[in-house]
Amino acid sequence: MMQKERLLTKSRFKLGISCEAKLFYTGKKEYANLNDYDEFLKMLAEGGYQVGELAKDYYHIKPEHEITDKDYFNSVAKTTQLLTENENISIAEAAIRFENLFIRADLLIKNGNQLHLIEVKAKSIAVDKFDDNPFIGKKGNLNTQWAPYLYDVAFQKYVLQKAFPKYQIKSSLLLVDKNATTCTDGLHQVYKIVKTNGGRFEIRKTRNLTNDELQPQNKILIEINVDDIVSMIHKSDDGYMDDGLGFEERIKLYASQYEADRFPTENNLKPECSKCEFRNSEKTAAAGLKSGFENCFVKAGYSDQLLSQPMTFELWGGGNTKVKGELIKAGKLFFNTIKQTDIARQENFDLIEDCGLTQAQRKWIQIEGALSKKTEEFIMLKGLAQEMNTWKYPLNMIDFETTRVAIPFFAGSSPYQQIAFQFSHHIIDKNGIVQHSTQWLNDQVGEFPNYEFVRALRNALQKNDGTIFRYSTHENSVLNEIKAQLELSTEADKKELIDFIELITYYKVSGDVKIEGVRNMIDLWDVVKRFYWHPDMKGSNSIKAVLPAMMNCSDFLIQKYSKPIYGTEDFVSLNFTDKTWLKLDTNLRIIDPYKSLESISENIDVNEFDYFISNDNEEDTINNGGLAMMIYAQLQFSDIEASKKSGIRRSLLKYCELDTLAMVMIYEHFKSKVDNYYT
Repeated sequence: MMQKERLLTKSRFKLGISCEAKLFYTGKKEYANLNDYDEFLKMLAEGGYQVGELAKDYYHIKPEHEITDKDYFNSVAKTTQLLTENENISIAEAAIRFENLFIRADLLIKNGNQLHLIEVKAKSIAVDKFDDNPFIGKKGNLNTQWAPYLYDVAFQKYVLQKAFPKYQIKSSLLLVDKNATTCTDGLHQVYKIVKTNGGRFEIRKTRNLTNDELQPQNKILIEINVDDIVSMIHKSDDGYMDDGLGFEERIKLYASQYEADRFPTENNLKPECSKCEFRNSEKTAAAGLKSGFENCFVKAGYSDQLLSQPMTFELWGGGNTKVKGELIKAGKLFFNTIKQTDIARQENFDLIEDCGLTQAQRKWIQIEGALSKKTEEFIMLKGLAQEMNTWKYPLNMIDFETTRVAIPFFAGSSPYQQIAFQFSHHIIDKNGIVQHSTQWLNDQVGEFPNYEFVRALRNALQKNDGTIFRYSTHENSVLNEIKAQLELSTEADKKELIDFIELITYYKVSGDVKIEGVRNMIDLWDVVKRFYWHPDMKGSNSIKAVLPAMMNCSDFLIQKYSKPIYGTEDFVSLNFTDKTWLKLDTNLRIIDPYKSLESISENIDVNEFDYFISNDNEEDTINNGGLAMMIYAQLQFSDIEASKKSGIRRSLLKYCELDTLAMVMIYEHFKSKVDNYYT
């Protein structure tokens, strides 16, 4: 059996740009790759696959002119044949090869002796900001946000020019126009995701777009020529890469390294390593996969034993995120190499009991706690008690689920417009009685949910005048975006809805100056940040990290939630019955409540929806906000049987309810500690 050729593709070239070591790990089944699912889920959630199909319609690609063959040789032969036999032609997924380089161009348009390369991206751009080139930074260098996309086009144009030297090559990006509006209600429903008999997923059109929908003024994608910038990149005048390599030299280096399956001779560890996809999750480690992340440390001269030390990559990034990056660049890769002056030169690290933690103090508490192998929590009870004394009962815990998709759901909507489709609401009275009071979920295809969402939320929160809590800034941002939508709407009650939003939110006027509503929501995430840390949280303040850490050390939570009390007459739940939240694993550690959520497979065919699964959590569960967002998009993009849709609805409701219950548990732990402190 012939060994498959190792060709440098555009995706592998992009990997090399981010990190040469990734070229060694990619495609190897023995190495964990967290992006195997993540990229697919992200594209699915945001509508990236649908954008690709919409682009084909905009450029009138005929089905027979789309190169679907996955074989390198056959796809190149088919592309060459179409280009040779047609003076003018538009091809999708055109396959081009030059020596050991290979690309598939999203769109390739031939007009006589001109080839127009078009790279399609689901990334958005605001076209009214073209007074300043969005691809160029203030210093004349390539904008780092756009650099990977532009290097992608530059690589493709290089290969295309080498393969067809007699042609004039033009290059463009086709992006989502954030300021455009669609004239089509249910445009997303034109492109549905279906599963084939072979187990693959593909897009199938429900109808052809009309001539009116294909008119320039109705298009939501915009073509931008990037020839000048690609020329900068080819000349290595773009200022993005700082390793001294010329563009062609870089291509040849990456191609030879990949072809020879060779690890790079120089591989400097850098801040971006913290986001490396070639590292293990619990699931991949259990499957026996290797970690490229750890392998890079070993090859850099660090032993396996040293890797067990707390790493600077885990340091909380709050406040000035440059601190962590500067430490790593300076070679301070482990906590035991960091000094207080590395965190802040003039910071007072002495804690004041009735004050919250500063950014630097919190970092230092994490470092000291990890180095001393601390197992107990850190809590500033006096300051926390003062904070809690300002809260007014009954307390209201709320959580939203939202999404943004490239192809709008509704006529008159813009790409990536905020869509709020679900909320959950728990209430705690002054006697500590908790109930899951309200929930709301829109799962109807083609309905714009935002205004009904706000009406339902207003009705829920107007039942009392107690303090309202969110976790992080998401809920505040969502409501402010909906307020902006309302201001442009013709809703009869828009003034009342805007007044309600302003009542419970804040908005910035300039700099740090902000205007707060009378019932402005309290950020429980900020309370955790200022007064609490647990070793199990490491550098995260996510509710998914805080909750299990607290449950493992809280006598109150252990005693209360180790019994089947949730979803009873005394502890009302809208979705659970006699639920025990606190259970132990074989190591007598509390199982993360999010991993105990009802399996999707109890409601729908797990084999049909196995691509909903997060790669770092338990299988078959909706257990993070990204999955909830993605499943809502799938409900909009696909035809789903009523019984399966009902099952998904129940799973979404349970997931969102746990988010507000988690906020309740955090409050209860704080309350129990403060009460004990003063008795």
